[in-house]
Amino acid sequence: MATPPIRLVAEKRVARHFLGKGATSAADAIAYEPDLGSRKRAFDRLKGLDIVRPGGRDRWYLDEARWAELRSQRRGRMVTMLAVGAAIAAFVVTR
Repeated sequence: MATPPIRLVAEKRVARHFLGKGATSAADAIAYEPDLGSRKRAFDRLKGLDIVRPGGRDRWYLDEARWAELRSQRRGRMVTMLAVGAAIAAFVVTR
């Protein structure tokens, strides 16, 4: 059985934490301390992409628009890779 990519799962869990707490604006920012190393790295990545933004002293919030944009870009890349893979497979089979 395939293992889900830890990086993406950790990012999704960090985002879900902020969404679950309603921390989607600077006014609703919350304190956040990741409990696992993978989530700490995901939190740092999301901060670097300005998806998790500072909302005051040691408080953070999720920029929903940027999160949705990142997810859309990733889905687009996945569809493109699947299409290329299917085209290569079709070429190999019909050759």
